[in-house]
Amino acid sequence: MSILVIGEALIDLTIDERSAPPRRDSHVGGSPANVALGLGRLGDAVELLTALAEDDGGRRIAAHLASAGVIVRPESWALDATATARARLNADGSADYDFDIRWVLPPDAALGSPSLVHTGSIATYLEPGCETSLALIRAARRRGALVTFDPNVRPGLIDDADAARARILAVAAQCDVLKLSDEDAQWLFPGGDAIERLLAAGPWLVVVTAGSRGSTLAIAEERIAVPAAAADVADTIGAGDSYMAMLVHELARLAGPAAARAHLRSSRALQALGSRCAAAAAITVSRHGANPPTLAEIDDR
Repeated sequence: MSILVIGEALIDLTIDERSAPPRRDSHVGGSPANVALGLGRLGDAVELLTALAEDDGGRRIAAHLASAGVIVRPESWALDATATARARLNADGSADYDFDIRWVLPPDAALGSPSLVHTGSIATYLEPGCETSLALIRAARRRGALVTFDPNVRPGLIDDADAARARILAVAAQCDVLKLSDEDAQWLFPGGDAIERLLAAGPWLVVVTAGSRGSTLAIAEERIAVPAAAADVADTIGAGDSYMAMLVHELARLAGPAAARAHLRSSRALQALGSRCAAAAAITVSRHGANPPTLAEIDDR
């Protein structure tokens, strides 16, 4: 199955204040790019439609993705400067972010003929590119592709929260599977039942991750709680993206939206899916940066 990922790629500049003096490092990042990288390492055929510049950062990102077999679409080279994110690590390994990013896609960017399309994060709510992202997702849905989505909300980049929520829900209405963190769920629906609201919005599977507290996988008929896999935490950068990559990988094996939905009607299938995704996230948090596992590493756990 061919997979297209739509979304941002950037350079993560990391400052780890748990060490003295603070440790500084840089990694390739961006939630959709991390998902594409994770899929490549899992052995999937994947392309990334993103926004890069012909500079050191852009070339570094393309080379990093190519190392996992990810193809960057030619129309992705549309920026004057490649985006950056500054991540400051807290005592528990969690990260706070500051961004320098523009999100643009050519209005005539081609969907191609992927069997599965994943999008998420800044690509779905940051203007001007978010409108093109939504148009591509709508086209994918019309053509029968399985569509997955991770909002991965960055409030610091959002000037108008109501407009961003509306854009995120517009994408949610077009997707089959939506994964989000508990923090994103609270931001989208303060004090409300995000799972119930999202299932009513369009997707037939909603997954909420909660770090060390595990995850919940929900379909209309039931909700399954899956514990987090044990790990020695180096940092949490990319953990949710590795979870998402494993989720997409497993869905891609199920031959389309109808087959995937039928398979995941059983509690056992949902539990197994959540456990595989949790294993991928656990391996990622055990090492620095967004460094997703291979299929062999997951199978060996």
